[in-house]
Amino acid sequence: MFLGGMAGVVAHLVNLQIFMGHLRATVSLLGGMALLLMGLILLRLIPLPSWAQPTSGSAPWVSRFLGSRSLSGRMALGVATGFLPCMLPWAMMIKAASSGGMVEALSTMALFGLGTVPALLALGVSATAISTRVRLLGERVAAMGVIFMGIVLCYKGGRALLRLHGPLG
Repeated sequence: MFLGGMAGVVAHLVNLQIFMGHLRATVSLLGGMALLLMGLILLRLIPLPSWAQPTSGSAPWVSRFLGSRSLSGRMALGVATGFLPCMLPWAMMIKAASSGGMVEALSTMALFGLGTVPALLALGVSATAISTRVRLLGERVAAMGVIFMGIVLCYKGGRALLRLHGPLG
């Protein structure tokens, strides 16, 4: 939620009345294209860029929060997970940023979190019982969801740009 809220704040701060329509449409289009790229990476149709590859020891400060019992330590760990190289939270942060306001951005991330907690909890509890085949199927379904969200954002952004500029040619 914190990262979605931050994405909403940044999007809101850039909300200047003169070019907001252009900016929002462009952000939606670029965000949709980023989601399409992320979905293709999740499907392994294109490789993950080397700068995004996880490395051992890439976030040593996170280990400090892993054993924390305090609320602030747990919240810091929750925020830190948003920076892990996982395409689904990144995709939802893009969606949150293009949602139109801070309340919508927070709601987007909160609903994403509430929607994923049961599935992640079930997956964590039964990880050894699930076959590799089922896990790969789940990855493909997630990738298709990201691609679908990308298509929707590209459509909305493209439609808004056409409304602002009229048809090309």
